[in-house]
Amino acid sequence: MNAIDLFDRAAGRMGAAPALVWGRATDARSLPFAALARRSRLLATLFAQEGLEAGDAVLVLLPVGDAFFAVTAALMRAGLTAVFVDPVAWRATTAAALGSLRVRGVVGSPAACAMRWCLPELRRIPHVFVAGHWPGARPLDAAARLPPLATPVACSADSVALVSFTSGTTGTPKGVLRTHGVLVATQQMLADQLELGEGETHLSVLPFVVLANLGAGATSVLPDGDPTRPAQLDPARLAAQIRAHRIEVVVASPTIARRLAGHAAATAALDSVRRVYLGGAPVLPPLLDGWRAAAPGARVTVLYGATEAEPIASLPSAGYGESERRATRDGAGVLVGSPVRGVDVRILADRHGTPVGPCTEAQFDALSEAPGVEGEIVVAGPHVARGYLGRTGDRLAGIDVGARHWHRTGDAGYLGADGRLWLTGRCTNRVALGPIAIHALRVEAALAGEPTVTRAAFLQDGERRLLVIEPAARGTPLPFERIAARVAFASPDDIAVIERMPMDARHAAKIDYRRLAADVAAARVRFRKPLAPRVRGAA
Repeated sequence: MNAIDLFDRAAGRMGAAPALVWGRATDARSLPFAALARRSRLLATLFAQEGLEAGDAVLVLLPVGDAFFAVTAALMRAGLTAVFVDPVAWRATTAAALGSLRVRGVVGSPAACAMRWCLPELRRIPHVFVAGHWPGARPLDAAARLPPLATPVACSADSVALVSFTSGTTGTPKGVLRTHGVLVATQQMLADQLELGEGETHLSVLPFVVLANLGAGATSVLPDGDPTRPAQLDPARLAAQIRAHRIEVVVASPTIARRLAGHAAATAALDSVRRVYLGGAPVLPPLLDGWRAAAPGARVTVLYGATEAEPIASLPSAGYGESERRATRDGAGVLVGSPVRGVDVRILADRHGTPVGPCTEAQFDALSEAPGVEGEIVVAGPHVARGYLGRTGDRLAGIDVGARHWHRTGDAGYLGADGRLWLTGRCTNRVALGPIAIHALRVEAALAGEPTVTRAAFLQDGERRLLVIEPAARGTPLPFERIAARVAFASPDDIAVIERMPMDARHAAKIDYRRLAADVAAARVRFRKPLAPRVRGAA
């Protein structure tokens, strides 16, 4: 098998239909399915002629664009392993790849080729390819003079096709090994959940979803901007793309989706949009409401997943009704929906940081919690990656139960009586002072509708249960007693104010609690007087 077969079949059906569209709405360019397939075949020949062999790893240091996807398809076609280095932590992730894989090639922009002089290990990679021109590097354009690779290299289901890195919000980024078998299963499950249809036009700011689009025959409009820096994407330019290309489906992380919905609400509705999928970080009810106004004809769905298992659960926005919203305001956490077809979800008593298993089915059943009991979310399915680069963290992140592998997400949550999954935060973001233990997302979510608060965080600072607030408007007095009363279930001892909450680099949608703790320790927050005992003791 080879995961590229999904794309090749779609390209055979779609022919001249655009696979990729990019650039400004007023000056867009496109690449048809057939042309992208041919380009990837030519590049596969180039890689082979330069001496790369099946099983070799190749670093991909290209911006997300047509060359990025053509190279990715070519590497899979040639039986090579594509390694996507995290642009935010490129030194650490590059070093991890070089220390664990047989990296014999690098494909990059001219700027990336210049970056090789910053890291001696990169200079020892024997085969260097450039999208453009750089002294000593083989131009990708040279592939145009070569015969296309006729047949994809046969790979086993266990052959590693792609390596991508976790966000590293709670630790060092880990390289996730996606085999051809896992990649095929993931693309098929995404196609099912996203209801991908041939000829549809999608705007996706998540590159991994574009691969699923390519395998399903859907057109992907790449965001006008750098999707690896989501906080910097201009919502006006994204809205212009949606209107110019009559985009039907939007897939986005909460930060981008919130800004795009806000822009549409202030200008004009996005009438062409029929489906919206939000994921990559917790999605709260105010964002769902924002899209009801931004795209009145759209059906909005929340997708919950992890880098190691995409997707896990889904929730149509209509399922987040008033009773569920009230539960969120009361500290129940964030509803993420029902496990998707083909995925099993269990809740284990929280042993985060401690290896579990291998174990028998009976032993695993004994470790599993009943509905309504909070613990660590673990998942199994054909799309679950079985390990990490260099086997780092394998024992802590996976459980082998007989012949089946379960992934420990590191997320805390519980299953409701109706089988739907609730998320309460990261296992590491847990405040256990006093009579009750609270995961931070319960508090963050409870304040999501407070108009004076942009974001809220909850952490332990010495012997204090500390609530940190990012105000919605600078200079506006905050109603501290009201805010504290809304999260009385968490018994906060004190409130601090921070000008800007530190967020994760990948989606700019999750609070970076490690950096926040450092900000608190360095007094980069302003403390208010301790809360009155009547508030602190309320629960």
